Amino acid sequence: MVANNEDDNVDSWEITNGVAGENSISRHIVYAGGMDLEMKKPVDSRSSQQKESMRKYVVEFHTKHPDVKIVGHHYFDQGKACPSFNVQEWLLSIGINQTL
Repeated sequence: MVANNEDDNVDSWEITNGVAGENSISRHIVYAGGMDLEMKKPVDSRSSQQKESMRKYVVEFHTKHPDVKIVGHHYFDQGKACPSFNVQEWLLSIGINQTL
């Protein structure tokens, strides 16, 4: 993960590229996977360890910043499959209920 100081501002050294026009106000979570074995079809291929790491990070971040919207890349670009799972359903499954 790119280092960040966990404050309410995104400093220039914290910026990662994910969505044009949103990078300076966003944090990006990336995981290895998201495709079938033939690399032809998007699938939720997260391991249990990836899911748990992501859950811990997102819950902790949401606790500190409850007004920040948590969305997948496909929220900004309907042509993208990433992150290859329904972010809103996943958030509900880990106890985060947000309206977009």
